[in-house]
Amino acid sequence: MISQLTFETARLSVENWDRILSNPAKRNKLESELKVLLTPIIMYRLPLSMKFSVNEDSITKWVDDRINEVQILCVHARDTAELVGLVLLFDNPEETRIPTVQLGYILGEPNWGKGYATEMIKALISAMKSGPRMRLAAGVDRDNVASAGVLEKCGFEKLHEQSTGSQNFFELVIA
Repeated sequence: MISQLTFETARLSVENWDRILSNPAKRNKLESELKVLLTPIIMYRLPLSMKFSVNEDSITKWVDDRINEVQILCVHARDTAELVGLVLLFDNPEETRIPTVQLGYILGEPNWGKGYATEMIKALISAMKSGPRMRLAAGVDRDNVASAGVLEKCGFEKLHEQSTGSQNFFELVIA
């Protein structure tokens, strides 16, 4: 998996959630923020294995379940410290020719259309360039045109042969 990533952009501060989860007070705050971030529209777009109903017990269980499954980066607005989104990085051990990481991201509804997604993905790519060569792969629902556009603006190529009737697949090799 990718080493601990932490980086900033002009408007965003991005850190691995391990730092937050290790502090009980910060973890409680994050769980409260996740209840606001993970609205029904956001939950609809998540893979089935990541969906849950938002309540006190389920958000704690959701966080606990993700700890060993995925590296999650918390994206905060630098000016307000508000949680605006998450970047999810899944290790893909099946890929052998180039190490592959499956990329996903969540951006809270109030932050759509502000350029945050493009800003955080471009900064992620830049931060990853200092590491080993790898392939970033991403799948996007066909009806999620905005997310597909973000990936294309960030240099991802659409994989027409792997795309299906319900999902488009993209990749970017970072050298």
